[in-house]
Amino acid sequence: MNRPNKDNPYQKAREKAKLTQEKAVENLPVEVRSLQYYEAGRRYPNVNCARQMAKIYHCKLEDFEQEEETQNGNDR
Repeated sequence: MNRPNKDNPYQKAREKAKLTQEKAVENLPVEVRSLQYYEAGRRYPNVNCARQMAKIYHCKLEDFEQEEETQNGNDR
């Protein structure tokens, strides 16, 4: 089971857009399970999916990249 990760950039953006996982995947090329993996930090979406996420979440693609670098310990 995937635990919620409130620091995850994908989850934060989705919640800020006031979308449930189920509503979000209606506009994404993935299933709910994949979105859950992204939000748990177990997997990362491909660039096309991340672009679509940014579009429906009303944020920038770079918002995801900056957060991923921080989570992976690659802070500059």
